[in-house]
Amino acid sequence: MSSDPALPPSRPATGPAGRTRPAAGSWRRAPLAFLVTLWAALSLAWALSGERFLDWAFTMPDLGPAGDGLLALLVRAEEAKAAAGLPDLFGALRAALHHWTGLG
Repeated sequence: MSSDPALPPSRPATGPAGRTRPAAGSWRRAPLAFLVTLWAALSLAWALSGERFLDWAFTMPDLGPAGDGLLALLVRAEEAKAAAGLPDLFGALRAALHHWTGLG
């Protein structure tokens, strides 16, 4: 605190709501952390995007009869699910997300 009456009283180093301010120089690390996080998230989004999966699918070797058998098994499983009257939870979730986000 200042003892000179002509000077305004000094304030403690606190921010809004009484929180202490960051240490001097710590603001310089924040942009680096942001950029690293940004690039990591962008790389992950690119790697997990549908377009990337399509690229991988077209470069995969053809499994021949094994792939045809797997597809036939999946079709039979879908038909059995439809015959049993089980709800399509994925379709319902997709429809709800499209409705909530305005994608129609």
